[in-house]
Amino acid sequence: MKIASERGDSTAAAMAEVEVQIRGLMIDPLTNMPIVVLKDVASDAVLPIWVGIFEANAIALELEKTATPRPMTHDLMRNMAAG
Repeated sequence: MKIASERGDSTAAAMAEVEVQIRGLMIDPLTNMPIVVLKDVASDAVLPIWVGIFEANAIALELEKTATPRPMTHDLMRNMAAG
């Protein structure tokens, strides 16, 4: 997975891609919201992203390679776009 980061000055914005991997899922102890932790493959930098419970569930299913009885919405859209 690659994430584009944007840095710029008043004249132009420079785009640089940073390759990251999902390091894990966790729960924020203050808000009880799921957090996806992304880690830069080239350094020790991490990026926590707070997500919704349904998104966290879909990510967890994919990480665990768990099959669902029917395609999830994002799987259906991916399959439609691919074929």
